[in-house]
Amino acid sequence: MNEISRIAVLLTCHNRVLLTLRCLNSLYASNPSVEFLLTVYLTDDGSTDETSRLVEVNFPSVTIIQGDGSLYWNRGMYSAWCRARNTEHDFYLLLNDDVELESDAILALLDLYRKSVRNCVIVGKTVDPISRQTTYGALKRKNFISRNTFIPISAKSDIAVTFNANCVLIPARAIEFVGILDPFYTQQFGDIDLGLRLHSKGWEILELAKPVASLAKNSASLIRISVFRLKDSRIYSWIQREFLLENCGTFYLSSTVFWLFSISFFDIFEFLFLVLEIHFLNRLNCLINFSYMI
Repeated sequence: MNEISRIAVLLTCHNRVLLTLRCLNSLYASNPSVEFLLTVYLTDDGSTDETSRLVEVNFPSVTIIQGDGSLYWNRGMYSAWCRARNTEHDFYLLLNDDVELESDAILALLDLYRKSVRNCVIVGKTVDPISRQTTYGALKRKNFISRNTFIPISAKSDIAVTFNANCVLIPARAIEFVGILDPFYTQQFGDIDLGLRLHSKGWEILELAKPVASLAKNSASLIRISVFRLKDSRIYSWIQREFLLENCGTFYLSSTVFWLFSISFFDIFEFLFLVLEIHFLNRLNCLINFSYMI
């Protein structure tokens, strides 16, 4: 018999109380204490729909970290992860609060991990409830020309290099090599960055064959990250310093439009567009509303 695995479940939420409660209910419904023990860390990023109160009433064991509404997905998850690291765990499960897990999802993730002989992280894919096509999961590079363009894996032979963190099981010892989510990112790209770091350090990214949940996609399936938006890009830092007003913060407008491009020349056009975009934002005094969750 396997030892009980201690799993820290990390979530963040903002004004989606019904989805958050549904997610937590599916999570606890799949918890057989003989196989694993769940400890849930939830960042409530300034919700005004009584999320914290209702979670406390229905799931009193959940540790709630309060945010002020400015964390967004990545920094909300980062806050939950920082709190979770105060306690010893065997695994971290990154989970979106709109995921309603299948009853055997966590056991399936653990089983695939235990069967692997290599250092690995396990990705639980979600599928569209109608088409049954993959919506979120492990990602491969679209082609060898543009190394920052990613699409879902579609065959067993595909090599995943990163992932969407809608449902990802990461061994605790993996963070000793790569660290956790980088707070540089706000809403997007933090999970992509983490997956790339894991892959670069030799950690294999495996996807569970059976979907862990049904979930419609909220954005384009092709993910394009311009080099000008990467943390280590000097050009990005220079643009941000020279053009952005302090209260603008990091921005990710126009990404969907540019996801259509997949060749390296994209970065030239992105650079020009970013300059125009930032100038336009400043002229509007950055009065732009961003959707909270992708």
